[in-house]
Amino acid sequence: MEDRVSYMKVQEMAKFLKKEVNIEPKIGLICSFDLLPVMDIVEGRTEVKYKDIPYFPKPAGACASDLLVFGSIASIPVVVLTGRFYFYEGFSLNIVTMPVRLFKLLGCTELIICNTAHSVNPKYKLGDVVLLRDHLDFVGIPGSNPLRGPNEIRLGERFVSMNNCYDKEVLKHVRKTAEEELGWGKKVHNGVYAYLSGPTSETVAEANLLNILGADVVGLSTVPEVIEARHCDLYVFGLSLVIVEARLEYIVYREPSRREISNVIEEAIPKLQELLVKVVEFMGVKRPCICIRKSELKKK
Repeated sequence: MEDRVSYMKVQEMAKFLKKEVNIEPKIGLICSFDLLPVMDIVEGRTEVKYKDIPYFPKPAGACASDLLVFGSIASIPVVVLTGRFYFYEGFSLNIVTMPVRLFKLLGCTELIICNTAHSVNPKYKLGDVVLLRDHLDFVGIPGSNPLRGPNEIRLGERFVSMNNCYDKEVLKHVRKTAEEELGWGKKVHNGVYAYLSGPTSETVAEANLLNILGADVVGLSTVPEVIEARHCDLYVFGLSLVIVEARLEYIVYREPSRREISNVIEEAIPKLQELLVKVVEFMGVKRPCICIRKSELKKK
């Protein structure tokens, strides 16, 4: 399994896709396989198979999707990664984050990233949606950071501030929209996502530790892509759908069946579709122009 995809190879991917697809995306979207039906809202679709893209890695797993989907949501041009790469599958973090670099070279300025997660906050219940305001990187803290190694200056600076990794303007707008326009009430929260390497889930002791440290949900993805997105100067919005409630006591918990988890996801899909249209609309059209990107500062 290849460990790194060079900048030159990502350039070749972008060059190929620009010839094949007559859409320049503004927003890139990455979501868990379970949440792929959310992306049915993409209109005017052009699909490209991973195997047809030069140097593009092959996803692992029997149910992994293998399409890059171009189209629009709320008339905003987007590109969707339908099969993501996971650290626990044996991919290096360079491979895990490669799609974000590709999004950047395709012209994206924003990233939306969605996942399913376990709650470690007892107030966050099954089917709740958590809008990410921050994260805890338990893979990166010991040293496995996707930016480790030689820096690619054509993408971003050597040292990247993560103080504002999730766009506060978007978060504020989406929370208000979910509560006031969509009527979600107590089913939507702001929260902190804890990233573990997997594939095992958290123990009771680990869940309690994460809760004490300020995490609300825990999962096995998202954070590497967010780090790469900030390195590439992309604005980020992220959300988690809670599919397992917090397990903080030493009692025998019944493991939810695949069917039960699927039911939670199926019930949430229409709501998430409705929300994502609002998110894309805001990020693509209505966002207040209060931020100047580093790349824009350099031009001046």
